[in-house]
Amino acid sequence: MWTLIGINGAVFLLWQTYGETKKGKSFMYRNFVGSEYNLKQGRIWTLVTSSISQQRFMHFAFNMIGLYFLGREVLLYLGPTRFLGLYLVGGMVSVLGHIAWSKITNSSASVTSPRLKLAHEMHGAHGSSGAIMATAVIYAALFPHNSLYLYGVLRVPAWAAVSGFIAWDLISLNMESNISNAGHLAGAIYGLLYYLLRLR
Repeated sequence: MWTLIGINGAVFLLWQTYGETKKGKSFMYRNFVGSEYNLKQGRIWTLVTSSISQQRFMHFAFNMIGLYFLGREVLLYLGPTRFLGLYLVGGMVSVLGHIAWSKITNSSASVTSPRLKLAHEMHGAHGSSGAIMATAVIYAALFPHNSLYLYGVLRVPAWAAVSGFIAWDLISLNMESNISNAGHLAGAIYGLLYYLLRLR
């Protein structure tokens, strides 16, 4: 767990240092963001590297807190190897879900300008939120009555908290924001399927 958090932390620091330069920012977007453009350019590793990549401090902090508190019990239940697989594949599914939803919404918006189309293709997702959503669903399925403290104050059963997260992503799916709700939902679906097919 701490190794995974440390890797996320190292990439976050890379964003804050090298990523603040013109050359570095281009490198980070080409190698640590999952997008249709990057996949078309053959950078398939971004399906993995995007899930260990947080550019902003609050994004990094909230994700690592979620990973730690939701992931500990799941890690103990699955073991290190299966947990790492869950995290990485959950992240990959999340990015693919983001890209697929972007294509659906862009098609419905009838994007015809080549320049605008390229801009949409380059709009990517990064962060461990999708992998954490997969973990959260499994946590809630395994330990539904365990308590989670929302914002460190509100005590809620795990099943209710995770159901609330999913409901919020569904409600927010078509809203303008920097959050990949489609990516979160794709991660949640993967987590549910993982539980039903491999753990139940």
